[in-house]
Amino acid sequence: MNRRLKRVAESAILASGVPRLTRRAHRSRVLVLAYHNIVPTGEVAEGDATLHLPQREFAQQLDAIRRTHDVVPLASIFDAPGVRGRPRVVITFDDAYAGALDAGLRELARRDMPSTVFVAPGLLGRVTWWDALSRPGGAGLHEAVRNHALVELAGKGDGVVSWAKSSGNFPAELQRGPRIARLEEIERAVAESRVTLGSHTWSHPNLRALTDADVREELSSSFEWLRAWFPDATIPWLSYPYGFWSEPVRDIAAEVGYAAAVRVEGGWVAAEGARAPYEIPRLNVPFGMSVNGLSLRLAGIAAGR
Repeated sequence: MNRRLKRVAESAILASGVPRLTRRAHRSRVLVLAYHNIVPTGEVAEGDATLHLPQREFAQQLDAIRRTHDVVPLASIFDAPGVRGRPRVVITFDDAYAGALDAGLRELARRDMPSTVFVAPGLLGRVTWWDALSRPGGAGLHEAVRNHALVELAGKGDGVVSWAKSSGNFPAELQRGPRIARLEEIERAVAESRVTLGSHTWSHPNLRALTDADVREELSSSFEWLRAWFPDATIPWLSYPYGFWSEPVRDIAAEVGYAAAVRVEGGWVAAEGARAPYEIPRLNVPFGMSVNGLSLRLAGIAAGR
């Protein structure tokens, strides 16, 4: 089904009245949304296009969410449902892009909505390897490049960039793409919005490719940094980089002191989700998902992008 037909199908399903019925089945559940960057109006983002959502589209999505759902803090998802009887949604951002902390949090503040940003302190102020190596025009990463970076190089940014430069297939100066926020931008965001901060490890590696000792260092150093700089805004939650996790990684997260951890894929958090707090699912919201498509997912109906 092409994009235009998908849009027609989405509109038809929304108009049918079915979503009102399916939402009722999710009144006691929570849907955690995973965003990455929000591109401020007037700017054009390069890099991995799927991660960079224009501010206008993000605002439209927030308006669609608040018509039918209650936006709640991440740390409250295991609480009993509210008295309004509406499904709940949580807004999260991975990576702490500067655009998310600027345009994204401003749109949330206008609607008095809470959110959580997962921070990897070792990336602050930098351009990520996945943005720097993405092909121009929104084509994204070559699959072979992505696999080599994540598996052979463990997703470690410095190692990936060094390999890219030495291979001769990439520009010598890899600075193309949106920037991760700086410390002062996080400080301003915490002071001006309803945002909490969680850990995205220290340097955003593939945790499954590390030794247990290195996993522990990645998880503990980021958590300690957040609590030192932002003691009142930090919650003991972890977002697994690239969505990669394993049982050993989960167990180390618990040992380090995290209360819960989120994946980057999945669906609704059921009432019994507290039994598996280190495997919390999220719905990834990429660039290209229409407002109607998101509305259908918010109603518990799968639909094409």
